[in-house]
Amino acid sequence: MTLNSLDNNKIANLYLRSNDITDEMVEQIAKKIKVSTSLLAFDISKNKITGKSILSLCDALDRNRSLQYLGLAMNELTGTDVMPLLNALGSNSFPQENSEEQLKKMKDRDAIIEKNKKLKGKKEEPVPFVENIVNQDGVWIIQKNLELKQLNLGLNNFDDSVQEFVDKMLTKTPSTFSMFVSGKALSKDLMKTLSTKHGSKFITQ
Repeated sequence: MTLNSLDNNKIANLYLRSNDITDEMVEQIAKKIKVSTSLLAFDISKNKITGKSILSLCDALDRNRSLQYLGLAMNELTGTDVMPLLNALGSNSFPQENSEEQLKKMKDRDAIIEKNKKLKGKKEEPVPFVENIVNQDGVWIIQKNLELKQLNLGLNNFDDSVQEFVDKMLTKTPSTFSMFVSGKALSKDLMKTLSTKHGSKFITQ
């Protein structure tokens, strides 16, 4: 496997468990994931990466719209390491003052898509990347990572200090999403609380 394979959208599953993967390697791979339209699963469990890799992955997930599974188990990640990722996933509020401009960008993008459909193989106009926003109860929301189905954070080193962030992330992600945690990362009481509140979205072992 080479990074060019990701460039050419030929890779659907990339499993790099126990491969001595470093933060620098993840940074390079994340740049490819950011624009990939084929990658469905990415697993870098058991590599002892740090929070630097999490930040690289957050940047990739901000743009990627194909990834369905992200495996980060057994990396000795702390609560400080994983918090940026927990904050990044799911729906977040969008500034009201920017909503009109964003809606126009969405409309212009959709017009290009429809125009390209009529070209029938001729040179198509590049489609700009534009985030979708929706209005929920009078509040504009930007929806991200709707394709991501599971986040595996088993056997890491964060503790109950991440409760607020885990709870908020599970609340703002779709019903199709689930988070897996195992080992001693969280106390039994907290895992029971989260399981009771979020059901199948919070998986423990």
